[in-house]
Amino acid sequence: MKLLLMDPGLSARTGHNAATLEELVLQAASPCGIALTCATASSLDRTGLAGLPCEWRPVFRLHGYARFLSDSDSHEPLLQRLTDLCVEDLRQLELAAYDLVLMPTAYPVHLAALAQHLKSIRAPRLCIGLLMPPSFWACDARAALWLDAVMQQSIDALQMQPGVSFFSENGEYRTGSTVLWLPTLLPPIADRTHDWIAAQLALPLPEADEDAIERPLVFGFFGDPSPRKGFELLAHCIQGGLPDGARLSVALPTRHAALAGALNGTAPSVTARSLGPGNAQYLEAMQAVDVVLAFYDPAVYGMQMSGIVSEAIALGKPVLVADGCKAILRFLEAHAPGAYLSCPADAEGLRQGLAAPHSTWVARRRAARAAAAGVLQLKRMRRWLAIHDGTAERND
Repeated sequence: MKLLLMDPGLSARTGHNAATLEELVLQAASPCGIALTCATASSLDRTGLAGLPCEWRPVFRLHGYARFLSDSDSHEPLLQRLTDLCVEDLRQLELAAYDLVLMPTAYPVHLAALAQHLKSIRAPRLCIGLLMPPSFWACDARAALWLDAVMQQSIDALQMQPGVSFFSENGEYRTGSTVLWLPTLLPPIADRTHDWIAAQLALPLPEADEDAIERPLVFGFFGDPSPRKGFELLAHCIQGGLPDGARLSVALPTRHAALAGALNGTAPSVTARSLGPGNAQYLEAMQAVDVVLAFYDPAVYGMQMSGIVSEAIALGKPVLVADGCKAILRFLEAHAPGAYLSCPADAEGLRQGLAAPHSTWVARRRAARAAAAGVLQLKRMRRWLAIHDGTAERND
C-alpha cells in the first residue's frame, strides 16, 4: 500500500506530529507492505529525523501551526492568497497516486486548500483528523470567527467527496452551531508498541499495591511546560512544597533540558529530565508513575482532547484533570469512567488533587486498568489503516 502522511505542522521531531510519524514508520517496517511518504512543512529540520526511513516531501510553505490575527475586516484576500499557496503545494504531491492519504491534524487553511484542490483531481481515499477547534489558530476573537467559518465550509465541501472520511479523538467535533458525530480514532500506535503496552498491563501489580499504595504516590507531568498544559500552576505548587506523600516526576522535550535541570534542584520530592526523540522513552516514563497530570487550561481544553490522557488510560494510569476540560472529561466518561479525579482549575485545586488520599487513587487506578484494553484497541494502527478498505469502525 502506498501511504501518504500529510502534516503541514511537522517540522521537527517533537510533539504528537512526530509521534504519529514514528509509529507509522514502525508499522511500515513490519511485513505489512506499506510504502510511506511524509509531506511536511517546508521548514522541516531533518537532523533529528535521519533515523526514520520514509520518503520526505517538505512542500508546505504555510506552516500548519501558523496563527492568525485579525486587525481589520478585510481578511478574505489574505485567506484566498494563503489558500492558493497551499493549493500550489498540494499539486506537487499527486494525491491520486496514493492508496491512502492520512491527514492526522486538520489545519484550517490547508483544509480549505484541500477542499478546493480535490475538485480538480480524482480524490484518493483520505482520512482527516479533526482534533483542535478553529480557535486554536486564532490570536483574537474575530480571527476565531472567520477561521470557524473556513473550517465549517471546508468540512461541508469535503464530506461531498467520495472516499473522504473524518475522525476525532472523542467522537465529536464542533464548528459554530454544528456538531459532527464522528468515528473515534486515537493517536495511533504500531503493533510493536501495542504489544509492549499490553505486556506492561499483563504484569501483576506489586503485592503491596494491589489494595493500597503504601509508598508515596508519584505524579507524572509529560510534554511541553506551557500555561495551556497547566505548568504555571504546577510550578506554583512546587514552589510552595508538594503535599506529604506526593512525589513529582517531570518529563520534558529535549529543548527544555535546562528547565529540567533547574527543577531537579528544587526539592527532594521533585525529579525532572528531558527525553530524547522517540515514543518509547516517553511511554516508559509514563509507565513508571502512578498518576498522570492533565491539569490543563480549560480555556484551551474545553473543546480539545489530549493525546496524553488516552495514552495514560491505555497504560492503566489514572488521571488528574482540571474542571472545565470538557473534551477530556467527555472522553474519560465514555471510555474510562471512574479513572480520573477532577478538581477546580487553579493552584489550590491542583494541590487538592495532589493531596487526595491514597484510597482515592487506588480506586481510580482499578478503573483505569479496567478501561486500558478498550482504549488500547482504539489506538491500534490497524484501525487507521482499515480506512483503506472501508472497514473502519464507527464509535464504540
